[in-house]
Amino acid sequence: MPYYGQDLWELSTPSERSVLAGPVILKLARQLCTAIAFLHSHNMYHLDIKPENIAVNIRKGHQLTVIDLGSVAVGKPPCTLGCAVGTYDYAAPEVQKWFDWDDSDQRDEAEPRRYNPAKADAWAVGNVIDIVLDSVLADEDLDVDHLDALDDFVVWMKAKRPSMEVALRRLNTFSTSSAFVPSDGSP
Repeated sequence: MPYYGQDLWELSTPSERSVLAGPVILKLARQLCTAIAFLHSHNMYHLDIKPENIAVNIRKGHQLTVIDLGSVAVGKPPCTLGCAVGTYDYAAPEVQKWFDWDDSDQRDEAEPRRYNPAKADAWAVGNVIDIVLDSVLADEDLDVDHLDALDDFVVWMKAKRPSMEVALRRLNTFSTSSAFVPSDGSP
């Protein structure tokens, strides 16, 4: 099996996180959205997007690989799921509800019975970027290019849960300047 690098969780530790400074998080965010867009284009939904399931090969220019496809769901849009899938601590809030219901066997009947796995993946992508940003920012000596824009991107991803193509268009509006103006006119 080829070497895919260290997982993002390992790279987020104090001894390793300096490799994520500067423009690297933006590069990784683009690669992550591209990888998940590829899965979605084949009607597959990862459903366990977390730092441990993202490998980064520093020796190959921070090449990102999404790993552990053991929780993948397959279905043509509009696909919906009605069960808990993935890792609770990294799952979208609507997926966490399913975990909670499975544990308690009690459910509010007013709650939706199904959820959109593409939107759950979108939330998880925003969450992973947020986790990496928080890790790097814990080191006061490290800087992140486009920090404010990446923070805004994370909030937007978790709230709007766009398609990965829309997320990529937004990420691609970053330039060498620190200003961030979405090309789609969204906040």
